[in-house]
Amino acid sequence: MKKIDRLTSFITAFVISMSSLLVLGMPHAFAATRTWDGGGSDNNMNTAANWSTDVAPIAGDDLVFPANQPRLTINNNFTNGTSFNSIVFSGAATQNSRYTITGNGLTVVGGITNSMTGSQTSQTIFANLTLGGTQTFTLGSSLGFGALNLSSYDLTISGSTNVEITSSLSGSGLITKQGTSTLSLDGDNSGYSGAINILGGTLYAVDPNSLANTGGTTIAAGAALNLSSCDTPTFNGNITLTGASIPPIADVITPKLNITNGGCFGGGADEEVGTASNDKSVTFTGNITLGSDVTVGTSSKDLTLTGALSGAYSLNLIEGWSGKLIVSGSSNSTKTANGTYTAAPIVKTLSNSLPSTSLEVNYGVVTLD
Repeated sequence: MKKIDRLTSFITAFVISMSSLLVLGMPHAFAATRTWDGGGSDNNMNTAANWSTDVAPIAGDDLVFPANQPRLTINNNFTNGTSFNSIVFSGAATQNSRYTITGNGLTVVGGITNSMTGSQTSQTIFANLTLGGTQTFTLGSSLGFGALNLSSYDLTISGSTNVEITSSLSGSGLITKQGTSTLSLDGDNSGYSGAINILGGTLYAVDPNSLANTGGTTIAAGAALNLSSCDTPTFNGNITLTGASIPPIADVITPKLNITNGGCFGGGADEEVGTASNDKSVTFTGNITLGSDVTVGTSSKDLTLTGALSGAYSLNLIEGWSGKLIVSGSSNSTKTANGTYTAAPIVKTLSNSLPSTSLEVNYGVVTLD
């Protein structure tokens, strides 16, 4: 009897253990792929008729959103924070295929891919997004987010197109951006304790606290930082600039550190439609560490650096840019001392044997030989 009792107890414990696993969810073992077709009578994500097999996804599933489907505005009405394995936008778009996901927050474990081709294929996830594991966002078309919480997980962004985070970052995971894409940080990220490593492409900082993450930001070789300003912002944060910038295209140089007029709209004394007024300046109050000589572009604005500037390298204004560089916190008197720097004009010599053509000169000097 004792052997039978022990066997019965073992079987009961095994069944209870397996039941517990099923309740908690085993996304990688039992995950299904659910494909959106928008065939229901509403835009809700948990409506079964909105999915190709008329079966709504459950936690742990992979979600696919194909091109050329109806109901592109989707309301996530699953319980806030429901976790899915991955999200994929795919297919060849022959019509507007821009999805917008709103509603309750969701968690993603295995990454997001936007491989959709064609026009009108940028996607936006405005529902608060939380990472449930270390993962990669792979992008062939643009992807936008609202708020992004990395928790403690690392995120790699890879691809050749744009990523925009319109709200805030939070959590402590590392962000690594690869490829030639651009990453735009539009919100206040002072609550984010992770680090940002830009290994390629351009990082756009739009909000004064876009770079205020306590982990710091590194702009490595083949990458650039653009302080995209409207009016007279003061940017915060600590950055490291190292390695060459993005390779030039013909005579067009992409500075390692650049300030540009942001997309300002309105009018009046301080604004023109589409550009900030040219008499405004940009101030960067954070610490800057130079790991190499760095090119700087100031457009038509002045750039003032008030934080500590360290590293035995030079900041070099690109020829022809009209704004000034003003340095006040340098500990490097031999390479980039405190003071005001003005870019030299561009000088081009053209042979008079060239055929008749037009020539536009903004800030340069042209001589004919």
